[in-house]
Amino acid sequence: TPLGSLRVLLSPGPEDDLADLPPRIDRATLANVTTDLIAFREDCQGPRAGRAIVYVAGHGVEVTKGDVILLLEDFASRAHPGPLTAALDMDALNKAFSAEGFAPQQLWLTDACRVKAAAVDENAEVPRPVLGFVVPHGSVASSPHIVASAPEQSAFGTTGERTFFGDELLNALAGAGAVGPDDANDPGGLSDQWHVTTHSLSRYLETWVPLRATGVGEVQRVDPIGTGGIGLVSVLRTPPEVPVTIDAIPVNAAKASTVALLDDHLVATKTSPEIPVTWPDVPAGLYTIQVASAAPYPATTNQSVDVKPMSCERTLEIGTA
Repeated sequence: TPLGSLRVLLSPGPEDDLADLPPRIDRATLANVTTDLIAFREDCQGPRAGRAIVYVAGHGVEVTKGDVILLLEDFASRAHPGPLTAALDMDALNKAFSAEGFAPQQLWLTDACRVKAAAVDENAEVPRPVLGFVVPHGSVASSPHIVASAPEQSAFGTTGERTFFGDELLNALAGAGAVGPDDANDPGGLSDQWHVTTHSLSRYLETWVPLRATGVGEVQRVDPIGTGGIGLVSVLRTPPEVPVTIDAIPVNAAKASTVALLDDHLVATKTSPEIPVTWPDVPAGLYTIQVASAAPYPATTNQSVDVKPMSCERTLEIGTA
């Protein structure tokens, strides 16, 4: 599907390297965001509107439980002295764009904290601009909103690198979050190739982002909100590559064996003279594991395996001849 339009706003920090960026990208100020959102709204309501994707990342807060408020570059500046005047209520925007008449397939991704805004009284009237949108009746087919953090939580990353959410988002789109055309856990018949859906993407992020945070002693839970059914995010040109680990028991049998991974034509695509073994780059699909053993073990032991993301691990039990 050809790209209809692309809008990028960026507010780099003083140490960010901008050498690889296009010569002109507007900063994420309230005025620039408002201009681009209005143009984006027109595109999403046009006759050719089919799929819309919104990704935002930055500092975020909540005033009342459940808020998803993104702070813009000129937040709390002299030009916008109100508590949250230069901010976006991402939940309200998602709901506004999800109304009938907008692009039927949407995906919204907010990579930001949702910590309590201590300086803002939750009973005060807080400006949350939605650019004059009023949510009418009806809804589009699919408009999930995947938020990097749960209410009152922070979103984490590694200094000088991507956020955990952003990093795992790219991994998922590269294939780690893909499903096959007949995957029982992600029905819908959206493609006859390996593909990423809104459901498979959400499941992947809900699993792996918290694990990344746990690895640095923090708690971060991805919060899937929004509305609508399953939607197609991307189609992979080739099956995703999956790490496959093969082991065998008992240990003495493993020491006396070699292993091969056979494709659907029973042609060996991977071989190893030793067990256990890990092949890091096996294309997803159906295979047969074939273990060849020396006496007193059976000459061959076979087992079918369905290789699919994120990883595949199998232990074969080798009997006696």
